[in-house]
Amino acid sequence: MKKNLLTLFAVFTFLTCFSQIQYTDVNPDLTLQASSSDSYPLDFNADASIDLIIYESEVDTNLNGFVLTFIGGVVNTLGVTEIVGTDSLIFGSNILFVDTIGAGELIDGSLGYINSSMPSVFAGAGLRVTATSLNTSLGEFQGAQDGYIGVKFDISGNTHYGWVRVNTAEDCYSLIVKDFAYETTPNTGIIAGDYGGSGLVGFDESIVSNVNILQLNREIYFENITQPTKVQVFNVLGSEIKNYDFRTNQNIILDNADLGLYLLVITTKNNKQVQKIYIQ
Repeated sequence: MKKNLLTLFAVFTFLTCFSQIQYTDVNPDLTLQASSSDSYPLDFNADASIDLIIYESEVDTNLNGFVLTFIGGVVNTLGVTEIVGTDSLIFGSNILFVDTIGAGELIDGSLGYINSSMPSVFAGAGLRVTATSLNTSLGEFQGAQDGYIGVKFDISGNTHYGWVRVNTAEDCYSLIVKDFAYETTPNTGIIAGDYGGSGLVGFDESIVSNVNILQLNREIYFENITQPTKVQVFNVLGSEIKNYDFRTNQNIILDNADLGLYLLVITTKNNKQVQKIYIQ
C-alpha cells in the first residue's frame, strides 16, 4: 500500500492527560493455529459487540479449475466494521487481502477499506496465506514480523479508528495476536502502535532521531540539531499545516493553530521522529 506522510518510524513524547487512546494488551500473546482452526473475537471497546474475528484456517477451493488448499491468517469483519485492504484477482477469483501498516503510520479515513461482505475465496481478508499447490505465500504481511491491521468501526453510530498488532508465521500455519487500541474520539485518526503513553509498540528505537523537543503551549523548541533537519506539522486528519528547514537549534510559534492535537514529524538524513503536541 502507499505509505502515509506520517511515515514508518516514530517515537512519541505524550501528554498523558490528553490521551484519547484505549489500549488492550493481549497478555500473554495469543497464538492461533491453522490445524485447529483457532480464532480470536476482538471487541475494541469491550461493549460485548464483536468488531472483527481473526482466525487461522485451511480452506479448500477451486479457482477456475485449479483445486487449491489455502492455509493462513484471515480477518473477518462484523457489522459495519472495515479494515484497510485490497481486492485482488487471482486465477480469475476475488481474494481480499489486508494491507500491512507500519508503526508510526496514520490510520484514518483517507485509506482504502474493505469488509467481509465483498466476494472472496476466504470468509474475510487474508493476512499471510499459502496455497499448497503453488508452494508460495500471498499477502502483504511478512513472516515472523509484526504488522498492524488498520480498522474502522462503529460506536453508537460514530466512526472510530483502531489498530491490531499481529505476527504471522513464515509457513502461514500460525499467527500471534499481540495487542490492539482505538481512538475514543470519533472521526479522529490513530497512529499505528500508539497506546496512549510514551513511545510506540512495535518499532525500532535505533532509527529515531536525537532532536530534543520542548513545548510551552504554542511555542515549540528544537534542540540538539546538528545536521539539516526538516520539521513538518500535521493535524490529526493528516494534513500538513506548516513545514520548516533547520540547520541549528530553533523555535517555532504556532500562532494560528486551532486548539487540539497535532503531530510533529522531524526528519534528518537517516532518521525520523514523530511527537504529539497539544495546543490548549
